Amino acid sequence: MALLARISSLLLLSSWAFAFTPQVIFSGILATQSSGSSGSEAGVMGAGARNFLTPSSLTAQLVPTPGTWSNFYVNLDVAPGAGTSYTFTFRTNNSSSSLTCTASDSQTSCSDTDVTHSSHTVIGDVVSILLVTSGSPTAARTRWTIQFMPDTPNQYILMGCGVENTLTNAYTPMSGNFNFGNSTAKGVIPLNGTFKNLYVSRTIAPGAGHSMTYTYLTNAAASSLSCVISGASATSCSDVSDSSSVVAGDIVQIRQTPSAPNAGTGGFGVVYVPNNPGEFPVISNDQNAIINVTTYDFIQLTNSNLDTTESRLQIPAVSPVPGLKFKNLYAALQTAPGSGTSYTITLRQNAASPTGGPACTVSGTATTCNDTSGLAWSAVSDLWDYVITPSNTPGTTGTERFGITGFINQDNAPYYGTGF
Repeated sequence: MALLARISSLLLLSSWAFAFTPQVIFSGILATQSSGSSGSEAGVMGAGARNFLTPSSLTAQLVPTPGTWSNFYVNLDVAPGAGTSYTFTFRTNNSSSSLTCTASDSQTSCSDTDVTHSSHTVIGDVVSILLVTSGSPTAARTRWTIQFMPDTPNQYILMGCGVENTLTNAYTPMSGNFNFGNSTAKGVIPLNGTFKNLYVSRTIAPGAGHSMTYTYLTNAAASSLSCVISGASATSCSDVSDSSSVVAGDIVQIRQTPSAPNAGTGGFGVVYVPNNPGEFPVISNDQNAIINVTTYDFIQLTNSNLDTTESRLQIPAVSPVPGLKFKNLYAALQTAPGSGTSYTITLRQNAASPTGGPACTVSGTATTCNDTSGLAWSAVSDLWDYVITPSNTPGTTGTERFGITGFINQDNAPYYGTGF
């Protein structure tokens, strides 16, 4: 009886942990910001190479499930300078929340972990990050991370936005920005699960007799998860009836298909339900080819650019006790590195490769690799990125995409998924 009671207690504790496991969302801008960027906004998730922009409709991403936002961290690659500052604020439906932080003078980071500053959103809300400067701060690159706690356990989110292409198909790798018709904008999913509940909005109706169709694709094949905005008045659509299951290593993307619509900007959100409760995908896509020097990349940005300076691409981590973990690294290149050559992709922590951390090598004629045994554990505000290391002068690979699984095991509760 005592053993049964112990097992029951552990299972209840485990269920409690799963029910209250948040998602950590990463983003940032590779371009430098300055006083000229004041009053502009960026996407909350996977902003990438795009700048802080105005109007806000260019960066508004759509929330596909209710939840609460908190624990906001921002990192700069250089300090603003004496008497100047950068202030970052989480916004909902074009209104600033109390979730905000300011980096000033010699500071290169800021955070807001005040629980009273959390912000709750519902389905259809649009979210963004507002930048306001004071004085004339030194131009800086900005990266941030924020925690999302879904109201419904195990419903994690992927969101994107961008100027829509009205002439030809456009794609996004499930988070970040539409890529103006480039079908190489893809993500690699690092864990098994199901996509569902697609929500889309655009700033202007397509027009009488015209439409824009949004479809989720797995391995370039269209799924039934799709919706259409059409006609002279509609500006949104959703599909809450269909779903599409995926396995680790699948290539995923959202496709826009225009039928001569009016020009506009769009935002989307989709729910991801993992097979292992509490795990969430962290997806990155880079539109620049890997080159024959050591380069670095963001862990969750879309249409970003590789860089040879690591400090420009490091993103801080929200890491509630006992800590955010990373596992299950998957990489997919557009083309193979070539015979006798390779590229090794390694997760980095505070400008170092953590012992036993995720890493994998794409070599020869292969275009993919994965590491399902490596594990890295983050402390609060640790800085994370990828390093791509060439060997024996490989050829350029076209675009590349990376995916890794995140998980927060709350309050040391036992975890019964795979990999820990």
